[in-house]
Amino acid sequence: MRIEVHCPVYPTEDVELVRSAICNVVGTSVPLVSVDGPVSEFRYCSETRESLNHVRSRVHELRIIDAVRSRLLSNWDGLRTRIALDKQAALNRRIRLLDDSEETPPLGGIWIIMSFDGHTEFEALLSWLAPRTEGGRVIET
Repeated sequence: MRIEVHCPVYPTEDVELVRSAICNVVGTSVPLVSVDGPVSEFRYCSETRESLNHVRSRVHELRIIDAVRSRLLSNWDGLRTRIALDKQAALNRRIRLLDDSEETPPLGGIWIIMSFDGHTEFEALLSWLAPRTEGGRVIET
């Protein structure tokens, strides 16, 4: 499994505010990477699901498990999936899931892209990060 978190930083944005927003999502400092042109990007990579512990905690606290599960499933292409989070909400220590098929924030979002060796690995992460629920409660399997 490979997990990538990236977030663009546009010239009109305060780099430290964006750094704070992404740190609020992943729970750790993320390096700024220069890319061609005026846009820079924060990037974080990991090969363990534990790097998503902070995101998982927030998803469960905010009771948005079903929404996250739905986005992960709808974005699954057989090898990878992704979710997008709102930068402004993240700055305020909140998680707002973006429907990346419907919305494109003008300054981009915080993207979490997860790649897998196969469907079994994806299912294991899905069960851990956004398990099935019924009546708002996690169904133990």
